[in-house]
Amino acid sequence: KQYRDSPVDFVAQVLDVGIENPHTQARVVVNSRSQVVIVTGEVEISPVVISHKNLTIEVGPQAAATPGGFVVLNQDDGRQPSQQLKQLVNALNQLRVPTSDIISIIRELHRSGKLHAVYDEH
Repeated sequence: KQYRDSPVDFVAQVLDVGIENPHTQARVVVNSRSQVVIVTGEVEISPVVISHKNLTIEVGPQAAATPGGFVVLNQDDGRQPSQQLKQLVNALNQLRVPTSDIISIIRELHRSGKLHAVYDEH
């Protein structure tokens, strides 16, 4: 009611209102002892090929399937490639890969610089 005569003052006040960014920071928290992995935000993975035990994983825009224990994460919809850690973890869970092996893979992704997130392991 008080701003009807002065809409400019109203708009100025609205523009001064602080709004927090709703995006969650990309973060991976690993507890090796309790075998827990927590992923928050959109954790991205750069193109990489991972070989762990009897499993080979290729992450990237040009990933192609080959015979054997092979997981392919691919995005083919014309957008900039952006593979997510959650896609990798879901694929590994479908293959019934033990959590300890998933933790090892995530740890090595971090060490190689291919995991784009804050990484915390304890």
